[in-house]
Amino acid sequence: MDGYTIIVSHSPSLMPLIPPVAQSVLLRLLTALLNLALLGYTARMLGAGVRGEISLLIATLGIALHIAGMGGGSQLVYLLPQHPGAGIYRRALVWTIATAGVVTIVALLLQRQLPLPPAFWPAILTAFLWGNLNRWMLVAQGSILTDHRLNVVNSALQLTLLAVLLYGGASPTLTTFGWVLLLSWTIMALWSGLLLLPLLSKNPKPSAVIGNASLKEQIGGATLIEQPGGASKIEQFGGATLIEQPGGASLKEQLGRTTKPGPLGWGEQLRQGFYAQGTELIFHLGNRLAYYLLAATLGSSVVGRYALAQALAEAFWGMSRSVNVWLAGRISRAATQDPAAATWRWCRYALWSSSLGSILLILMPDHQWVRLLGDGFRGLSGLIPWLAPGMIALAYQGTLMQYYAGTGQFRRNATTAGAALLAMALLAPLLLHWMGDTGVALAQSLSLLFSAALITHRFRRDTRLSLRQMLLA
Repeated sequence: MDGYTIIVSHSPSLMPLIPPVAQSVLLRLLTALLNLALLGYTARMLGAGVRGEISLLIATLGIALHIAGMGGGSQLVYLLPQHPGAGIYRRALVWTIATAGVVTIVALLLQRQLPLPPAFWPAILTAFLWGNLNRWMLVAQGSILTDHRLNVVNSALQLTLLAVLLYGGASPTLTTFGWVLLLSWTIMALWSGLLLLPLLSKNPKPSAVIGNASLKEQIGGATLIEQPGGASKIEQFGGATLIEQPGGASLKEQLGRTTKPGPLGWGEQLRQGFYAQGTELIFHLGNRLAYYLLAATLGSSVVGRYALAQALAEAFWGMSRSVNVWLAGRISRAATQDPAAATWRWCRYALWSSSLGSILLILMPDHQWVRLLGDGFRGLSGLIPWLAPGMIALAYQGTLMQYYAGTGQFRRNATTAGAALLAMALLAPLLLHWMGDTGVALAQSLSLLFSAALITHRFRRDTRLSLRQMLLA
């Protein structure tokens, strides 16, 4: 529509007792706690060596996840509001199945590093990637809390399944944990698919036609939201959101027009996905490159200890990520009047929450970690202080990057991720030689601090926010 955009809402008129963002943070926190419990349980029951193999497995599956996401991942939050009903899901599903097939072949060629039965790979990859696609579709259509609830259930299910298998006499190996992943991800894929089915069957209408009835009767309830340069009056009708844009015709003239979204083909969908998920893939490689370096030089037991330290430091990053998806969606739907200031406010939240969590982890003495996890994790407290600055920087810049994701400027984020990966690739082998796994942790933090400084400079230049505005936003 030329001057107005109608966003249909089916939410009740009364506000929930807990605001959606607060619910999102609480659900993310619960997921983080369950994941920490699963992390500690696998470390305690399976040992540092198997824990290292699990970390390598998850890192490898993460690579597949971001490749599949180029067809349908985080960019759906931006694409679906612009192109409703454009066959995006069908194309993404084809790309997901193709990715599962290609990665299966590669994984079988590298079987020595990850000793799983050959039949596991296509099954795990299909369940994992399909479920992730379904959940991104739910998020892109506004069901963010549903996705977070599925996360909670998935984490609890994995912890329960592992306990049942080990209690039933299963051997403490990577294959046992592989069964846990296969069962839980299959359930999540089917469940999310059922939740998505009603949304896919709808035929969205991007515009409305006005007749001779009154405005209130035709809209059936709307909220007129002022944007910079728009009308000064805000009227509440309830039900939908009517956003006035500057320079448009009269309300009846604009509602009387029917405007269809432009066509979206394979090329544009993959182009957007390349920058969106390509960025995530580059960041993933930068954050997990250490696992492959340590596995090749010091063995899987060292990988297990390092990965556990990093996962503990990353746990508090997960709290800020609950806001990130919500923020990107708000920006892409033009539901935030000042996206730069809103982004910066949430950046400060990410910075303080991750800093507080890191301080708590640093204060934990090493003998307590040994008591909780076993002797194979001695020295864990010596790694966390080196990793913590990087994890704080990751939480901060991950939120800042939502400004560019929500406005479709994925190339900006790709450049930031590339800078972090390049710095890690240059520093990690050198510091590994001098300082061992501690040096790798230091390289991780330095690379993320560098990329955080880079995107902050770019954000200030693009938004022209002064230092005073950033401090008071």
